[in-house]
Amino acid sequence: MEISRTVGRMRKEIAAWLKKGRKECLKRIMEKYPVTRDVAEKMYSYVKKQADWGPVPDHKNVLIEYYSDGDDSWMVIHACWGSLVNDTIGRVLSSLLIKKLGSVGLQTDPYRIMLKLQYLGDWKYAAEVFRNIRPGDVRKILNEVLPDSELFAWRFIHVAKRFGIISKGAEFGKGYIRKIIDVYRDTPPYKEALNEVVREKLDIDGARRVLKKMASGEFRVLVKQGVSPFGTAGIQKKYEIVAPQRPEKEIFQTFRKRLLETKMGLVCMQCGNYATIVKAGDTPEDIACPKCSAKMIAAVPARYVLEAQELVKKKKKRRPLSGEEEKYYTQMLDSASLVMSSGRRAVIALAARGVGVRTAGRILSRMFDEEGFLREILKAEKNYAKTKRFWRG
Repeated sequence: MEISRTVGRMRKEIAAWLKKGRKECLKRIMEKYPVTRDVAEKMYSYVKKQADWGPVPDHKNVLIEYYSDGDDSWMVIHACWGSLVNDTIGRVLSSLLIKKLGSVGLQTDPYRIMLKLQYLGDWKYAAEVFRNIRPGDVRKILNEVLPDSELFAWRFIHVAKRFGIISKGAEFGKGYIRKIIDVYRDTPPYKEALNEVVREKLDIDGARRVLKKMASGEFRVLVKQGVSPFGTAGIQKKYEIVAPQRPEKEIFQTFRKRLLETKMGLVCMQCGNYATIVKAGDTPEDIACPKCSAKMIAAVPARYVLEAQELVKKKKKRRPLSGEEEKYYTQMLDSASLVMSSGRRAVIALAARGVGVRTAGRILSRMFDEEGFLREILKAEKNYAKTKRFWRG
């Protein structure tokens, strides 16, 4: 930390000397620091490029910049706090962000905390979370998130070998290590690995100090859009993906897209002369038969729409139905009742995997906003996936 803060002071000095012109600035640099003119030129050029772009981050000024190159979106926090403090704060910050933003790419060095975001618009939320990290929460958050990091996993391997849990010549993959970690959770080797990571790779006390100074206003936080020369120097292609134990945001977005694009068949139970296939999400709010204006429209899987239509026609002609056909016709009547009362939402609920009329009816009977409604369907799908092996047929 002390080296990084000294570099920050040098930046501040050189940025001030820039105002006196190139010749005077080079003279000041060589007078204060034991460097050659060639090195002084490089120091001058490095800081001048940043100053021409905008703010120069130093030991008391933190700069947040954000930008997108079309493929990736970044938020870079320029902080002269050293590699241990920046990595500590970076891990705390990313763990707080994944709860709302999903997976976050993290890279740190002595002068920067770099976050790769899924959407550029998330930078405001990320910056707000950064400004409001409470110093007293740092250790607690790290205790929760470190065990799921690669940093902890590889440290645990070394500790486990010392304890004799893993043979020194053993070959293993990430999946095997994660299972071993789970088995030994909260045991002495687990706690030792956690303590070694905290002691050797992080600086919790230093992180608490700088966060307190930032909260008190001793450290000023500046914001500018775009990527600066200092930012360009820091960003590389390698970064650690910090993801939630269960990437809820990604799971939900994938589920939502799949559900709304699921094709469903709509069949008029009144006349039997109307049948169509639509994406669940494209279903109109008010569903009615364009031929007879009836609103008893059954929602069935798209692949069965013609069979369902023929079944309705067969029933209308009073032809006898088999036991299986009677059962399916009753289910169609029940789904039509749901569609008549709940419209588009009924079709969406019935499009879910393993969600039948009874479960859909339970979901539709409760008041949800759009996201809450979809999340309840996702919950029903998960429950079906867990219990389907117990069902016959």
